[in-house]
Order: sequence, then C-alpha cells, then structure tokens
Amino acid sequence: MTNIIISSYPKCGTHLLSDILSKITKKKLYSENELNIRDRNFILNAPKKAIITGHNLNTISSYFDTVKKLDYKLFINYRDPRDQIVSYYHFIMRNMEYMQFPGVRAYFCAADGTILPKNKVLENLICGVYLPATGERRNGYPLRMLCWFTNYINNCINNDIEPLISTFEEIITDKPIYINRVLNFLKLDLTTKELDEIINKTSFSHKSSYDKIKRQGRHNNWRKHLTTRHIKLFKEFNSQILITLGYEKSLNWQ
Repeated sequence: MTNIIISSYPKCGTHLLSDILSKITKKKLYSENELNIRDRNFILNAPKKAIITGHNLNTISSYFDTVKKLDYKLFINYRDPRDQIVSYYHFIMRNMEYMQFPGVRAYFCAADGTILPKNKVLENLICGVYLPATGERRNGYPLRMLCWFTNYINNCINNDIEPLISTFEEIITDKPIYINRVLNFLKLDLTTKELDEIINKTSFSHKSSYDKIKRQGRHNNWRKHLTTRHIKLFKEFNSQILITLGYEKSLNWQ
C-alpha cells in the first residue's frame, strides 16, 4: 500500500486520526518535522509503509505534484473553529515552551511579556493581532484555518488529488462509520473483531501515539469558555466561516 499523509489543522484531531490510521494499516508514524515534509525531496525519499502526520501547512504546487505522482493517500482534517481556539489556548498554557515563538507570544502576551488574561487571549485568537517587533498583521485562528483549508483543497483540485476530508466531530461522534469511510478510501477490509479492537484502542481512555498530548475529545466545549463578547467578535471578524465550513446555517447562533 502507498504511503499516507495526514494534514490536520492544529488541535483538530491529528493524533486521534494518526492512531486510527496506524492501527488500520500497521504503518509506522512519522512526524512532518522528522521528515521535513515541506521539502518535496523528502517526500521522494520518505520511508516505505509510512504515515506522515502533522499540521503540514504547505501550499507549494510542487509538493502536491509530487504527492500525485507517488499516489500518496491524503487525509485532511479540521474542526469547529470555536472549539479549536479553546483547545489551542489550553494546549499552549499547558506547554509553555511554545511561548518562545514570537507568533505565539503575540496572541498570548502583553508588550512587556506578561501572559494576558484568558478572555483577552481568546479575543486575540478570534480577531487577530499585530506582531510587536514588525507590526505584521496575523489573522485570527478561524480565518487562518479557513485560508489553510481553502488553499489546500484548491491545490488538491489543481493536481487532480482526491483526499479524504473529515472533521474532528465526525470522527468522535460515530467512529465506526468514519473507520468504514477510511477502509473504503484505502480499499481495505477489517473483520468485526479487528474493527472493535481499533475502536477500543483509539478511545480517549487510551494514550495517544504521542504520549505528551492529552486528548479530551470535547465537542461544543466552546460554550463553557466563550463569552457574549467573544461571540460578538467572532461574528464580526469571522462572519461567514462557520457557515462555509458547515457548522452553522446563519449568523443567528449563540
């Protein structure tokens, strides 16, 4: 079987999807950082029987051309942007080493380097910020996710690549149905016993393949964290994003 690439936006179920695919295919997981997957030469020289997993924000056409030529199977995953920013906030606060990156500090820290209150950080993640050193504008995470998704899909279309697109919610809501989608996509079969075993071993009571990441699998968790002001700002700065991604039918959500 050909190699697999998982491209998932941060905090959108990368590790859950990696667990499921590794157990279905018995392939070894490699992070994008291990293989420098943004360089097409590393795609050409990637190990056989590999699942290359990560956030892989590459939009260079030569990358997709190489994926097409090698017939890699591409999986794309995203999540409700409201839950994504809440999950991202908690992830960074549990892993403070990421504060070394200016692009992270811009959302989480004041000009003097002190960490901002939670509600202010969530505002920054929703609305966007300016980098203190350069004045460069960084969009809010909902818009960044939509741009990533749109660019990725357009590059797939332009290179005649048919990825399997899924959402985090789809995976956690009905995992058996999702696994069957994967099996059809990869043209594989599992026995009922094998399917049950994979469902059990990829539950949130088990550790991820990346032991450092504690997965909680919460859907609509944003309702516990976003205030009325956050919701107003979300609609102001990201008015059509939830509709475009299929999470709301209008702007009347609360």
